[in-house]
Amino acid sequence: MSLKTARKKYNVFLVDYISKNTDWTPTKKYTEKMCQFINPILLVNGTNDEIFNHIQTILSGFKLFDRYYSNFEIRDINQYQTLDDFLLVIENYITNFTDNRIRSMFKVEGKLNPGLNIGNFNDYNIVKISSFNEASKYSGVCPWCVTKADYTFLEYTSSNKQFYFALKKDYELVRKKREIDAPLDEYGLSMLALRVSINGNIDVTTRWNHEYGENTLTNNLSELNKLFNIEDIRVLLKPKTTNNQPINIDKYIEISKLRLNMNVPFENVFDKIYVHNFGYVIVSLYNKENFIDVKGNKLISDVWFDGVYNFNPTGGVLFAIVNIKNKVNLIKIDGTFISDLWFDDIIKPNNKTFFFIKNKDLFNTMNMNGEILNDIWFKEYVNNSTHYFRVKINNEYEYLDVDGKYLKKTQNNE
Repeated sequence: MSLKTARKKYNVFLVDYISKNTDWTPTKKYTEKMCQFINPILLVNGTNDEIFNHIQTILSGFKLFDRYYSNFEIRDINQYQTLDDFLLVIENYITNFTDNRIRSMFKVEGKLNPGLNIGNFNDYNIVKISSFNEASKYSGVCPWCVTKADYTFLEYTSSNKQFYFALKKDYELVRKKREIDAPLDEYGLSMLALRVSINGNIDVTTRWNHEYGENTLTNNLSELNKLFNIEDIRVLLKPKTTNNQPINIDKYIEISKLRLNMNVPFENVFDKIYVHNFGYVIVSLYNKENFIDVKGNKLISDVWFDGVYNFNPTGGVLFAIVNIKNKVNLIKIDGTFISDLWFDDIIKPNNKTFFFIKNKDLFNTMNMNGEILNDIWFKEYVNNSTHYFRVKINNEYEYLDVDGKYLKKTQNNE
């Protein structure tokens, strides 16, 4: 089949498909441009499934462009030369439109976090919403009051209630159109707010909000399981964890790794992001901390810590102090620890290539390879000069050399 014949056949198929499967009628100009955007190799040699999936991608972009036409800087569709250029403009518009509108309407400060991605279930992306900042991310595309005001969100999440938002694929493109089966029509089911209580109740609000009153999904476990194609929705959706209910952090660590592997920006994966230095950022997840390699968008360690400190160079190598249960060690950027032992404290002297280590009330020194330098542990140390440290051994002061090793004899000049 020639490319010209293939385009003509595709154009007929596209118009027929749109008329039968959508509530949108594109202009001739749009359909012609959609035909131009189709990959010519795919059009001639692709399977029906490959061509259909390509159609869906193009159609989604054009529907949104037509819906928000007046908001685009470039409104002449023919000025978009490639499909990639066009879809990039669409993607940027969705993000910027939602964020900027929410900030101006509700004065939310800072970057809006979309919530913790729990996973995809039967074309629904389910996100855990734990703050008003996360809820307000969706304010521009739904009428839910918990996305509009902080005090409302706090009221609806009292007594350890937890929100989850279920977002149907392409929910941004679904038009608000009254159907006979509302609120469980296409628009109503395109976004669901699920609120889980300690007693196991699951309150469900459709995208129509309260416009049609109660819906049959609330506490209807069999329908919810069917909707998300899952055995038991209660395993997936949990109320807030109280102090008496320990969090299974391992599950959330695995989810965070999965999201990073899917190239989700680390800013949208973790609870908190701290200061970034030397290309590494401290991140927090349920009060545990780790480091992200910014360039690689990956964690440097499989171990999560009770506390970490910024990387600092020592002898041309970057080290950071990490803490687990009040014991500390030094970690390198490759995720390995400098020592097999953990200490009560580690102190880095200025301009030295060794560290002071402390266990109980005694001190020693350790080099950059994790080797303890002295057989004798001392009670205290004093920085006597820019070159030497004075240490107390058996109630007498002795000296360490510039490498942190015990000189084994008292210096005559202090």
